[in-house]
Amino acid sequence: MLERLREDINSVFHRDPAARNTFEVLTNYPGLHALLFHRFAHWLWNLGLKWLARTIST
Repeated sequence: MLERLREDINSVFHRDPAARNTFEVLTNYPGLHALLFHRFAHWLWNLGLKWLARTIST
């Protein structure tokens, strides 16, 4: 999971020359937030926690 996060952060750096550091990317990029919350909700859904997954995804 951490390897995927590193790849996502590197992807932001590759595509956005205005990205200055990892903290900035983690805190200020809503596209990254959406991706992380989607993955977390999907993980919860697969665990059978469907209500919680739906709550997080909205």
